[in-house]
Amino acid sequence: MLLSCLFTPSSSAKEEPPAVSSSQVEERNPQPASADGSLDNFVDWVIWYGLEEPQYPVSEKGTTVYGELFGDPDAQWCAEFLMYCLDKAEQHLGTSYIDEVFPWYPSGYSCGLWFKAYYHWFDAGTYFPEKGDFILFDTWGIGYPDHVGLVIGTEEKADGKTVILTLEGNILTD
Repeated sequence: MLLSCLFTPSSSAKEEPPAVSSSQVEERNPQPASADGSLDNFVDWVIWYGLEEPQYPVSEKGTTVYGELFGDPDAQWCAEFLMYCLDKAEQHLGTSYIDEVFPWYPSGYSCGLWFKAYYHWFDAGTYFPEKGDFILFDTWGIGYPDHVGLVIGTEEKADGKTVILTLEGNILTD
């Protein structure tokens, strides 16, 4: 678990993600049943904390609590959002997975470097991500990751294709 993949989106048209209301999140997002501190349970709590956050938590000044974690409240906050969720789960469970299993860095690029340094990096097409894995994106096609998300599951579509479901910050949802 907790491997990294780099994906470069294709140039084909992208589907817009469906909007999710807070009542839908509450219905599908009950608290994890256990607080045993196992890695699988930790991932469940990270996901739970992430789904509990507002969809667009940027203040009127353009700042976020996620960026404040790293002293840059104006930052692009995809990695900072995941770090916030990791930190909340770690505080709740009293575990120490940050810096041991998960990186603690404020950007997709630096998370990618961490995964490469610890030999947890897989290029696109060489590994299929699983729940709890970080997934890194090269959204600008520049050869290194500039966005990061957490895999929360997969879903098979009617056409037989499998879609990777992610928890991400700083993405357009409408």
